Amino acid sequence: MSSPRRLALLATLGALLFSASAFLACSKPPPKRLNLVLVVIDTLRADRMALYGHTVANTPALDAWSKGGTVWDTCYTPAPWTVPAMSMLMSGRQVMRRFAFPDPDRVPLAEHLQQHGYRCGAVVANALLRADKGWNRGFESFEQDSETRTTTFDDGWPGEQVVSRGLKWLDGRSEQPFFLYLHLLDPHHPYKAWTPPGGTPFKPTLSQERRERFLSILPEAQRALLTDENYRGIEQRIAAYDSEVLEADQALAQLFAYLDAHDLSDDTLVVVTSDHGECLWDRRTPKTKRSHALAHFQQLFSGHGEIVYEELLRVPLVMRGPGVPAGVRARQHANLLDVVPTVLSLLDLPAMHPLDGRVLDPRAADVPRERVAYFTHTCALTEDGRYKLHLGKGRLKGKELFPPELYDLAADPEERAPIDDPARSAAMKARLEQWMVENDDKAVPLTDQDRAAMQALGYLGKGEKGDGMGAEDPADVGDEAADEGDR
Repeated sequence: MSSPRRLALLATLGALLFSASAFLACSKPPPKRLNLVLVVIDTLRADRMALYGHTVANTPALDAWSKGGTVWDTCYTPAPWTVPAMSMLMSGRQVMRRFAFPDPDRVPLAEHLQQHGYRCGAVVANALLRADKGWNRGFESFEQDSETRTTTFDDGWPGEQVVSRGLKWLDGRSEQPFFLYLHLLDPHHPYKAWTPPGGTPFKPTLSQERRERFLSILPEAQRALLTDENYRGIEQRIAAYDSEVLEADQALAQLFAYLDAHDLSDDTLVVVTSDHGECLWDRRTPKTKRSHALAHFQQLFSGHGEIVYEELLRVPLVMRGPGVPAGVRARQHANLLDVVPTVLSLLDLPAMHPLDGRVLDPRAADVPRERVAYFTHTCALTEDGRYKLHLGKGRLKGKELFPPELYDLAADPEERAPIDDPARSAAMKARLEQWMVENDDKAVPLTDQDRAAMQALGYLGKGEKGDGMGAEDPADVGDEAADEGDR
């Protein structure tokens, strides 16, 4: 039997060991926060990327890098234009305003991360996302291309320069976790053919199928104008777009190499996506004041905004980093509204406010959900991932600017042949109108500087205030615009 003295000694030793272990547990540093890099490649439609099946090999860096992460096969933007799309991407909240600058009552992602100890830096080539409109909230460093380029989007920072500036900021990093946001402007118009060093130029495909499709959407009076030379120019522009996708991809190769070389890849979550897609002479934009004022092929048949077809809404989404499974092609349909909740979940941080998106699960089977895309003149509701209703807003000279159209995406993924299903159309129209009532928010007045820039870009017509998402005044649009309302 143990003596009382021996028992007392054992008790003392036990207490000391317990105290030491408790001290070590308390003094152990908390787990290191993951870094975050968000890359937005402006105007990048998913189906023009080799990563998503395009026949042109224009994403070799992304192809290789994505094998270590997850690619969402289907991701949608909730708006076909930069300002509202980026507002929703950065806040995780639905907005209905065309000029949806960051809401001062909502905490954007960067400010939320800053409040949790992150250093935040941004390099932004799109001059619409100006600091004076609140896009710099939460960023200690916010580099932006010159605002003088707002009216042309020409001669702006190429992707390589955006990435280089971002990496220079990373060179000064501390022990704090960081958030780096890079916004590349390639391949936004004007499309400029780009050839990699030592490479060969992209050649136009001269697709007869695309030419016939383009002829079918031209007004009859203009069909004779589509000469071989004119059509070759269109194909050259499309090839230039594809080449700018490669230019952006090669810029990202620098980013990926830097993260590897500085032992940051294992501690960094990287997200690559886009704000919206692009219409590349796929269909005709209706003649609103914008396209009426700039009536040429470049504005009527390419660009973005105005319409909500799949080529404008399908964008890439790739994530790689701790917590993201490697080598996965996710079937689950994603939305840009899902990025913030998913990122915060992976960073093990709380939400900054109620979010409208969901946390994505790369291995989950897709459960279809309704989604809405919304812009100035039109909106769309997609039901069960299959049926999609386009609903126009506003009239031109007594005619509907956008007659309602219902598509079956399973049978017609390119939305070429509307179906006739009055009962389904009526039910979806009622739900969409109810959604607009429930999600309506106040318009934000534009400054004269904002309005002048938007008019120069063609996003606003002469005399249009542009403060909200409402329809235009039809009195400002000529009869010929109403007579050519096909898409």
